[in-house]
Amino acid sequence: MKILFYLLIFLFFQNFTYADNSERDPFLPLVSPEGKLINISYKISFSEIKLEAIIYSKDKPLAIINGNLYKEGEKIGEYKIVKINEDKVVLKKGKEEFNLMLYEEKFQNQGR
Repeated sequence: MKILFYLLIFLFFQNFTYADNSERDPFLPLVSPEGKLINISYKISFSEIKLEAIIYSKDKPLAIINGNLYKEGEKIGEYKIVKINEDKVVLKKGKEEFNLMLYEEKFQNQGR
């Protein structure tokens, strides 16, 4: 019983903060009291968005970004997925467009 008491005292005096890591807080509701879905957007910088794979088809292209599966029209934070191509994903934030390349292009001058 003493151990439980000391454990509770220890936990009481700890500073608990939720590190969201640019993801939704799991304690926030997803549905409003009226039964409508709540649109929760989180802040993420472009440099934090990592394109891992593209599953391409003309009808339903998909992209794996930061470990999650996305289709065209869905959002990653404030970025909307406009187009999924065979080798890149086009994102839009406001009026600005960004390209996520599947393969990083490297050009080297080899003296030709």
